[in-house]
Amino acid sequence: MKQSEKSGLHLLDCQLTIHTVCHEALRMGWPSLLSSNWSCPKAIADAAHADIAHLDIAHSDEE
Repeated sequence: MKQSEKSGLHLLDCQLTIHTVCHEALRMGWPSLLSSNWSCPKAIADAAHADIAHLDIAHSDEE
């Protein structure tokens, strides 16, 4: 923001994007050795667990 003011500009919007890299990706050689569509196995397992929990809740509602 101070840089824009020093330049005589007005900052309209500012966004911070944070990317995290899991330890598994680092161990496997991220970024150079992993394909761009690689997914962390823990994230996949967590998503599968969430899907199962959702199905269990939906099924119990039907009873």
